Amino acid sequence: MMADYNNSVDHALEDNTRLIFARDAVLARVCGPFDNLECGLCGVLLTSLQGVREHCHRAHHNLDLTFQCTKCDKGFSSYRGICCHFSKCIGARISVSEGPLSCSECEREFDSKRALSTHERHMHPGIRNAKRLKDFNPRGGGGKTIHGNTKWTEEEVQLLVSLSKRFEGYKSINKEISLILTSKTCKQISDKRRYLNLHNGNGGLAAAEAVLEFCEDSHPEVTESDGAVLSEIMDEECHQSSVTMRSSIVHGDIGREVQGKELVRIPPDNSVMGNCVVLLRKLATDKRSDLDLSKDKELRIDIEKATKANRESADGRVIQSVAGNEIDPDTFQWKELLLGQVRGFPRVDENSELFDLDDKLTKELSSDSPVWNDNCELIVSDLCQVLCKKKYELGRQHHVRKGKRHRGIHHKREKFRECQKIFRKSPRKLAEYLYRDKDLSHISKDASTPQGIEQYYSQLWGEPELLESNTIEEKLPSSSLFDCLPPITPEEVEGRIHKIRPSSAPGLDGVRKIHLVGKGITLVLVKLYNLLFLTGGYPECWKRNRTVFIPKIGKDLSEVGGWRPLTIGSLLARMYSAFLERRIRRVTSLSLSQRGFTNIQGCHVNLTILKEGIRQAKVKNGGVIVSVDIEKAFDTIPHSVIFSRLASQGVPPLLRKIISNMYKDVYTVIEGQCIPIKRGVKQGDPLSPLLFNIAIDPVLRSLEEFQGGLPLGNSAIKILAFADDIILGASSAGQAQQMVDMLGIGLTSCGLGVSHRKCFGFQIVNKNKTWTIVDPMITLNGSSLPFSGPEDRLPYLGVDINPWDRKSRYDAGQRLISAAKRGSQLSLKPQQKINLITAFLLPKFLYILIEDPPSPAYLKSIDHDLRQIYKNILHLPNCVSTAFMYSPKRDGGLGLPRLSCLVPLAHLKAGIKLGSLQDSLVREITTSDRFVRTMGSVAHSLWASWSLTLQDIYKLKSALKRREAKAWESCVSQGQGAAQFRGDSIGNNWLHNPGTYRPGQYIEALKLRANLTGVRVNLKRSGYNVPITCRFCKDIPETQAHVLGLCPKTKGMRIQRHDSIVNRVRDKLKTKSPVALMHEQNFTVEEGQVFKPDIVTILGEVGYVIDVTVRYDDRDYIKDASVEKIRKYEALKGYLKDLYPQLNKVEVLPLVFGSRGAVPGSTVHNMGLLGFTKREMVHISRKVIADSLIISNFLEVY
Repeated sequence: MMADYNNSVDHALEDNTRLIFARDAVLARVCGPFDNLECGLCGVLLTSLQGVREHCHRAHHNLDLTFQCTKCDKGFSSYRGICCHFSKCIGARISVSEGPLSCSECEREFDSKRALSTHERHMHPGIRNAKRLKDFNPRGGGGKTIHGNTKWTEEEVQLLVSLSKRFEGYKSINKEISLILTSKTCKQISDKRRYLNLHNGNGGLAAAEAVLEFCEDSHPEVTESDGAVLSEIMDEECHQSSVTMRSSIVHGDIGREVQGKELVRIPPDNSVMGNCVVLLRKLATDKRSDLDLSKDKELRIDIEKATKANRESADGRVIQSVAGNEIDPDTFQWKELLLGQVRGFPRVDENSELFDLDDKLTKELSSDSPVWNDNCELIVSDLCQVLCKKKYELGRQHHVRKGKRHRGIHHKREKFRECQKIFRKSPRKLAEYLYRDKDLSHISKDASTPQGIEQYYSQLWGEPELLESNTIEEKLPSSSLFDCLPPITPEEVEGRIHKIRPSSAPGLDGVRKIHLVGKGITLVLVKLYNLLFLTGGYPECWKRNRTVFIPKIGKDLSEVGGWRPLTIGSLLARMYSAFLERRIRRVTSLSLSQRGFTNIQGCHVNLTILKEGIRQAKVKNGGVIVSVDIEKAFDTIPHSVIFSRLASQGVPPLLRKIISNMYKDVYTVIEGQCIPIKRGVKQGDPLSPLLFNIAIDPVLRSLEEFQGGLPLGNSAIKILAFADDIILGASSAGQAQQMVDMLGIGLTSCGLGVSHRKCFGFQIVNKNKTWTIVDPMITLNGSSLPFSGPEDRLPYLGVDINPWDRKSRYDAGQRLISAAKRGSQLSLKPQQKINLITAFLLPKFLYILIEDPPSPAYLKSIDHDLRQIYKNILHLPNCVSTAFMYSPKRDGGLGLPRLSCLVPLAHLKAGIKLGSLQDSLVREITTSDRFVRTMGSVAHSLWASWSLTLQDIYKLKSALKRREAKAWESCVSQGQGAAQFRGDSIGNNWLHNPGTYRPGQYIEALKLRANLTGVRVNLKRSGYNVPITCRFCKDIPETQAHVLGLCPKTKGMRIQRHDSIVNRVRDKLKTKSPVALMHEQNFTVEEGQVFKPDIVTILGEVGYVIDVTVRYDDRDYIKDASVEKIRKYEALKGYLKDLYPQLNKVEVLPLVFGSRGAVPGSTVHNMGLLGFTKREMVHISRKVIADSLIISNFLEVY
């Protein structure tokens, strides 16, 4: 069929095209009509355009054939292109100018309305959004937008009630009412009628259900009859009373006693929600619809008394449930099994300084029922003292040389010294300043915390809890106690120590990671942790913490809010918290909407769901997005709420007892002042995120059960939570208001508040095949939430979300280039600049690019700009091979990241992990055709298909690296010897750790590796008009290989390079106590041959003939040199055996090194036989490179 189609197109084209050839031309254009098909270059007669194309391709290789349509004058570079175009061509378009149209914002002029609209949509979204709102007028000419006035007055409510009765039974009742009530839209009228439920006489039922549904799980005695009675009350008080009731519930003003009547006792989940249900039942009994708690002061006083008494009575039950002494048989059996396993651990060596502590711990564990006592406290205190006695160094001390300097030089060196100090101390701080585009002039100045910060946190943490939880029914663990609470093993402790960073901050006891390295420490810690586990105790010295404040980049540091508190406890205590956190996770089950601090990529999942929800809202029925920020969430969560939530999650009493003791009488030190921590969790402790998630879990679960949400396929987005960052989704503003009210009630029940200035909300209204953004008018606790307009950038999980467009992914690329240029201008060494950009700055932008990857062409443009920055930093010429820059360091290249490969790989990996999740929202996205097409396009950019697994991603990543290395090897000049460096961990070590080289040496070593030195052949290749012959040899080309290995002028330096290696080998052999060690001694064999190897040594019963040579690492030069040395000294083996009869074996060990640092595997093996370590081999390789640089620079001309 394709052949028939092409033939038909050929005939059609032949009637309307002509062939024009210019003799001696390199361009041929086919246009129409034509008279003949004779080739103008060779005179061959052709029968069709297909024949023209094949003839030009076969006979005229240098001819560029193009096709042009005579109808529209459009050109095509391929025959297939004009074939597809000709059948659909309708002729040239007649452009009708609509006159000059100017933009009202920037005064640019455009020829059409479409061009102006596109400009406004991308550059001025606020103006375009306002025009869309104006176009959304449903009746036209009324001057009212689709949003209208959302506030309802009492007169409007009364009019709505009367009109609803008047038009009762009409098919389009909302439309009939909107014709009279012109200030409201049909949607607003429908939402208000649904809220009041005027059509069925159940007004106010929704407000009562919002409270009852929240308490349904923890209050099984709340029945449907309660809701029916409450509905009647809310009908009587109608709209105004329901608002008063909701405000009272949210602010926690409702108590447990109403005007001295008998108190109704029910076991609530917490005091506020319990009081809400009790008062609602009282109101249902008394039919009091006119009750206003905000005005009745006497009633509020009685309520407060009853609530206080109820709290005091609940305290005993909480303590009893957490710290009870009764042990059930399962717990007793678990302790016996755990003790048996712990007692089997080995003892510490008697010569160790930890032996006494180990002996004391063993005695404590030997008792039948260990308890935490004063002896245990002394053991922990003594352990900290013993550990801190170990000496350690924080790092190299960089001493400043003193002396007189020129003023300008002194200022330059001082600036360099300050920048070096910051880079060594915290390179992430430098990267953060570059990322935030902040001024770097004041980065070296240590900012001081504002005055009064200790008083602020003393009031925040030191105040007693305003809300305390009551006892609730405990949930039994789903598995046996031994399965969910296994003992802490030495392997677990060693793994945790390995994960701790060397720079991890110590607590007040001064214990660091370096103190935990040594024999016997692991065993002592294992026994200590298991003793704590068995007894439920917690050392008093671990309750002492210190709080440091980290400045928030971009915030006002003169205010308390510009600093983030970080409470640092003992390193030993933080390790113990990590073990507890792992065991608590085994028995708890959190809401699926909580994706913060879990084992999934919570940020990527939430951002993917949110962006897809916004996209579908634009193309379908619209929706509302509300972001709620919990104010000081980790600092204000009550401890009683945490304990009650742990019990409801089925956490064993023993673990609850440990956590209770952990937060009992705990305090921190701020500016020398001791501040008790009576509420909140310790930020900086591994257990704190999990405790917070457990505390707010019931709030999230209640919102998950809400009937509604932002539609997403067959599911709906109701809540997206990442720790204390919460996003709510709804289909309408009324539904969003109900969800916000429920969230406010739940947070109040947890003793948490909301930071209104950090919240935002917006509504997407879809109509007439377009959409616009309006203010949903959401209120929380009586305050309106800020509206996020089309021009606002909303920070969420490190990414700026904008509902209007997706320009953030392209802004990230521009910001990356700008930040990298600023980083290249810092007073740092070249290798430090490269490390700062690639290891610290690039990952910050990479996270944004992965979430919403740009096109491959845009990523390639970013790579191009970054390459220019790298070249300027390293002073490399523009002709340097791109493959050399991207080849892995283990293969001898620079190992720079290529974004056009790195971003798609990371995006595919994140997509594969998304597909493995069982979340209903995620499944809606991953099973959609759009997701498959997007992933297929990303995979296609890497020459792969979407049906990938994680193993395929790792293989693809390795294949891309091998591709870069092979591309470098294929370079004729710069790829010389690249194959010799592949997989050479010793010869390429200086690329990973270039600290031993000065900046100039490092740059010259890179040029030496890539054959970019200034020898004449390279200069001639670069375009310089110089002869290529060596300036000393006169008849041999001056190449890098010639200078480093053959030129007579550099022979003396080559001998020095050789002798330096021989001297290192000889010094190493002296430490082996050899029987004989001969250096450059002549040996004359029977045949009259004279041999003079570099070293001959006798080690025991084995003799070694060692000869060192340095060859240019290209082709098979190194391999041939090794074979040559073995063949040369073969005759010397027998002579040495005759000379030394005790020898059982004589081996020839050629030590061949590459002049550019290559160390072949045979050389590594031979040096291993001589006792060289890998570190010593690396030093020799680096010395060879340094000596080769001296040789190369001797003849180099710039």
